[in-house]
Amino acid sequence: MKELRESLAAVSTSSGAKTYLKAVRFDGTNNPGVLLNSLVKTDSEARLLSHLNEWELSLKAKEVEVPNTNVFRVILGDGSMTHLF
Repeated sequence: MKELRESLAAVSTSSGAKTYLKAVRFDGTNNPGVLLNSLVKTDSEARLLSHLNEWELSLKAKEVEVPNTNVFRVILGDGSMTHLF
């Protein structure tokens, strides 16, 4: 067991810096389906969420199915992004 723990620890620590996220909006999983991720850098989370709501309203007006959309705030880690969308 000790050897197994050491080998798993070696793999997990060699994968690079960790990024911790906090959900600010979670509609659910997209299973089955396609998952697309975008890294976003913004100075206004409220504006990001507002644009997302406007986009959803435009899809609903066209009677297009709105996908589950999740937005996570970066709380620790990579400073090149503020959100994972």
